[in-house]
Amino acid sequence: MSTPPASRAPKGGSTGVDPSPAPSVADRVYAEIFAEVAAGRYVAGERLTESRLATGHRVSRVPLREVLKRMAAEGILDLYPNRGAVVRVLSREDIHDYFEVRMALEGFASELVAAHIDRADNRDYFFEVVADMRRPHPDHGAEAFTEHDDLVHGGIVRRCGNKLLARQWQLLPLPLHRLRHFAGTNTWDFAASMQDHEEILAAVTAGRPDEAREQMVAHLDRVVQRVLSLDQKEFDGVFNPGWRD
Repeated sequence: MSTPPASRAPKGGSTGVDPSPAPSVADRVYAEIFAEVAAGRYVAGERLTESRLATGHRVSRVPLREVLKRMAAEGILDLYPNRGAVVRVLSREDIHDYFEVRMALEGFASELVAAHIDRADNRDYFFEVVADMRRPHPDHGAEAFTEHDDLVHGGIVRRCGNKLLARQWQLLPLPLHRLRHFAGTNTWDFAASMQDHEEILAAVTAGRPDEAREQMVAHLDRVVQRVLSLDQKEFDGVFNPGWRD
């Protein structure tokens, strides 16, 4: 499966979502803590005290607590009275539920973007994604796959014309980030995802809404079945890095 390099990434992938203002202190700290959790530097099940986080991320307690509440609401951390925050351990049920939500959101987004494929530069954007998928690229790593995967899935969501749907989709970041790393380092998943993506985009660019939805839902169902078939050690390695080590 080939992936697009940064220099060839289609432009305008964020169409449909308003530009964000300059990040606040809370936004900065959220991004930093999220990056640490996603990379497994804060491992699943690890306790994160306010004093440690405040010192490590150069932030006072008030905005830090705002960040921790937000991350708990998004399922990234668990908060316990008198214990602070703990990096959440994701279960198979969590991942099953996560994919059901993705199927609903991305299936509908695929239907919408196919129905409005002639809006703005939607068709040109997806044609460029498909063209780049077919070019030979030497990089088959997790970083390249993450970029490609966002051009497809993120591009569909951001261009579907429904800003509320796009905002809800953005609340599902952590499992998606870890799954992309897994798929980007496994040849079978890499190739299978590329084939699925090409079929999804064929329906989208042809303006076939029902088929676009069906292809997206089928793709995500194949991915979740693959993930749930992993043995526990492999599953934890993907979604709970550092857990049980």
